[in-house]
Amino acid sequence: MTYIQVIIEIIKNVNSRITDETDLTWTKFNRANEMKSELYTDIKELEKGNLEILEKFNLYFAPTGTFQEIAIPNGWGEDFIIMANDFDQLYEKIKAST
Repeated sequence: MTYIQVIIEIIKNVNSRITDETDLTWTKFNRANEMKSELYTDIKELEKGNLEILEKFNLYFAPTGTFQEIAIPNGWGEDFIIMANDFDQLYEKIKAST
């Protein structure tokens, strides 16, 4: 599995945790389906090889970024830390190789 494929799996994991009941208060999203739709589109772009999308996810995984702001109030903050660490390591490997 390539680094990008692993990142896609991490993002799919995040996306699978978002439901209509997800607290999105500290994000730009008003409804869960908006966020899920955007993530789906971004995943498709990554699958096509558009690495520019990684910059958005670098911000989303950053401390106080979108994903952390969703994870903590929705009860998966510890899982987020693992996902963010994995993303950070993969992101650095990809950046170093381009």
